[in-house]
Amino acid sequence: MPRRLSKRIDVPANHEQLIDMLWRFYIAANDPPIREIARAIEELDETQLKGTANHETIRRTLIATTLPTWPAVEVIFLALCQIADIDPDDIEPDGEYDRWNTQPRSHRDRPRTCFGVVLNSDLDINLIWIETSVGEDRECRLSSSYLRCADFPV
Repeated sequence: MPRRLSKRIDVPANHEQLIDMLWRFYIAANDPPIREIARAIEELDETQLKGTANHETIRRTLIATTLPTWPAVEVIFLALCQIADIDPDDIEPDGEYDRWNTQPRSHRDRPRTCFGVVLNSDLDINLIWIETSVGEDRECRLSSSYLRCADFPV
């Protein structure tokens, strides 16, 4: 029997929302083994499969040692929804609206918002950027598939 994951309690504050949200769906899916989540990712419809995550990426994400790119977080979330039999487009029941967010949010909106909080935080994120200059336009993209945060022991 695979070892159960334990949720970290010392997650940096700006990562808490994302990790808590993923764990909410992990628990709703009845704590599935990591390899079951990886299989569910492989079975996702092509229209949903914008990224991928193997069992190790899933484990490191859920125990908050590595933050993968947004496409990997999204497929982990969608796989957990599939296992838990939750429609990711259902509206969130908590009613967290404010003057900037007046529309009801779906479950799918929540991880995107939480991921944005992490990226817009003041963490020392070690990224390698590739810059291409064309006139005054500049294109930047990540050259790594992971965002490794200095606050996390890897």
